[in-house]
Amino acid sequence: MHPEIQPAPKQIPLDSPVRYVRGVGPKIGAILQKSGIENLEDLLYFFPRTYEDRRRITPFSQLRAGEDATTVGRVVQANLGVLRGGRRVLDVVFSDVTGYLVGRWFGFRAGYEAVFKPGLEMVLTGQVRTFRG
Repeated sequence: MHPEIQPAPKQIPLDSPVRYVRGVGPKIGAILQKSGIENLEDLLYFFPRTYEDRRRITPFSQLRAGEDATTVGRVVQANLGVLRGGRRVLDVVFSDVTGYLVGRWFGFRAGYEAVFKPGLEMVLTGQVRTFRG
């Protein structure tokens, strides 16, 4: 066989059940079926509900409450706390060249605070919110 000539890939008909796609199997196939994806054609026409463009990085000073944004900052410190009612909270202070930002996490697993080591650069994505101020 000539090195530039490749055999044609095996073609799968569009009406083939999605569970026969390599890597899917019966378990994931059942999950996809709940979303209305039963065959390969359904999978090709299933589009995401939303799309987040995380390529645009916003400095802290330009973040606005209520907007979805992606930003990059370095961990300054992480503090575990407990709110009234016993709910645990993790506050992490981040910095960039324009200022500081506090990220707050609820309902996290034990030991999660160890992820936030001072000096670690992290990408943060989500809706910007203010709390009491």
